[in-house]
Amino acid sequence: MDLYEVFSKFELELLPNDWVKDIWQNQFSELVELPPAYEEHLESVNIRQLLNAACSAIKSWLGTGDMIDNTELTSSSPSKLNHTSMYRSRLSEAHSIFQKSSNEGHSTMHSGASTLSGASTICGLKSWQTLITNNLQHKPLICLISNFILTAKENPSDETVQQISLGATNLYFILLAVPGSKVYNIFNPVLYAHAIESLKICTVLDETVNSATNNAKNKRRRAEDDSDDDEEALGNVRKQSISPAGKVNLTKCLNVLLNDLLYSLERFKLKGQEDSLILTIQILVLLTRLEKKQSNFLIHSPNQVSVTSLSRNAYIVLKNLCEPDHNNVEETVRFIMRELLPSILIIGTQPSLIKPREAAVIKDHSINFIKSLLLAIDEPAHKGVMALVQHLCIRVPDRAEPRAKAVTIVFEVLQVLPPALYARVVVWMMQLCHASEVKNRIFGLEIVSKLLFTIDNFTALQNAVASFSSRSETVDNNEKHPYEKYTTFANMKFLLATVLSRCRDHSSRVRAKALAILASIIPGNAAIKEEIDDIFVNPYKDVASIDDCDTYKKEFFNLHHFLQNFEDNAEDDFNPLPGAKAILQLLETSISDEKVFVRKSALQVLANIFLYCEKWMTPQLLE
Repeated sequence: MDLYEVFSKFELELLPNDWVKDIWQNQFSELVELPPAYEEHLESVNIRQLLNAACSAIKSWLGTGDMIDNTELTSSSPSKLNHTSMYRSRLSEAHSIFQKSSNEGHSTMHSGASTLSGASTICGLKSWQTLITNNLQHKPLICLISNFILTAKENPSDETVQQISLGATNLYFILLAVPGSKVYNIFNPVLYAHAIESLKICTVLDETVNSATNNAKNKRRRAEDDSDDDEEALGNVRKQSISPAGKVNLTKCLNVLLNDLLYSLERFKLKGQEDSLILTIQILVLLTRLEKKQSNFLIHSPNQVSVTSLSRNAYIVLKNLCEPDHNNVEETVRFIMRELLPSILIIGTQPSLIKPREAAVIKDHSINFIKSLLLAIDEPAHKGVMALVQHLCIRVPDRAEPRAKAVTIVFEVLQVLPPALYARVVVWMMQLCHASEVKNRIFGLEIVSKLLFTIDNFTALQNAVASFSSRSETVDNNEKHPYEKYTTFANMKFLLATVLSRCRDHSSRVRAKALAILASIIPGNAAIKEEIDDIFVNPYKDVASIDDCDTYKKEFFNLHHFLQNFEDNAEDDFNPLPGAKAILQLLETSISDEKVFVRKSALQVLANIFLYCEKWMTPQLLE
């Protein structure tokens, strides 16, 4: 069916000018009832089929676009993110053809399509100017779309109304893909917000909603007096209820809608519309949380339309937003990481309704997405991911159980970071160990403790350092990699120095934690053995007296000051570790500490040193 023939079936001329004008002037902010004449017209047509036909007609008119495929999330090439260059080139070429044809006095028409002008059939000249020139009434059309979308908000329990709303949303996204949608005010931030928020209906696909209903019912039975909050919560859940068949249809509709949203966002850019961008990200992240059963769907595409494919497609659209045409890439990544934070830490409004296994799945595929994003866009993603790690660390309650879980999660995120960013995070963790709040220092020490038992990551860092050093010999100093200095200092020596410096902390909790970590790494940690030997063994192999060795007398380095001024001080590598004398004196003091856990940990460290090297088993220390 011809494009204009499809839109003629909407009978837009039945919508009065005053009705259209009021909605347009009010910026689509509220629902205005349809005129009775148009209500009668809707009874004679299948509006859902007509909306779908309009979507197909516009896409066919524009030319078939790239659809979501299996390469979107697995590709590591940044070029995979931007599919618009070929489209723009094709549009420019077609526009040149049109200009040439016009100069020669030629025009082209589809046979049998009397409503089309010659301009509209030129391959490249496809814009809102063309549509409006050919009498497509864009203002009544957009007002009608707005009415369908807003009506669904007023009738959340009506499945038919919801499906019409999704069809209207789909058509609106496709219309935005037509060049000139901003010039002719097809894009309106308020209407776009209504459209993208219609995707929130995805919450009815979440099994958590059923749990919420059951919990509310049980609470009502148990309680003698029902609270207004419980009644309201139960009512909201019931409003969003949907039949099993409706869930299947909704899943299909949302997958198609996401597919067409991607189609639109590859052609229509959100540059300068930060609020719309952020809202889009929020809705898409909400969709990603629907998948709670498997986490590897980013690599292995699901074979059928399902909730799994819905979450996967949401991630693909998120990835598409990370291109310069939409917004500054660093800012966009930061927005995405901010919204993903609850998915990783599972800080939801009703976390008790999410089973531990489901929470783990959401966390896993969120981290997998971060990994794919880092592979795809590399450095522009670093600041956003860095901010995510920082928030993961500082938002943790000061309790042992949530802290232990958060440490595991942070460490999982660290494993997907590229070497340069990994190094920067490691240095920041050392800085966190010297933060003003006790809970932050303890959390930093927990991470450092795990890092001290992980040698593979630092092997990769050493390779990165070698790569940077090799490159520095061939380029000017001003062109050095911005994270090169971090790779120099993110090593076992500085991690061990961090633990030793916290053994002198003014907080007994921090001292006890640092001493306990020190006691755990001395007995036989292969990753740190070389550094331990450099303190207690190697310097004394060929000396007659320990007191004659300069290494033995080396004092504690002021690591706190160094890390506070890291940007200014980080130049040449050096050894920040103290000598054996300073450490043993610290242990002597700690053994007499007023806090029992400090004394216990200090004694354990001293005992492990004796077992590690017998020469330190002096009568004074034994006493």
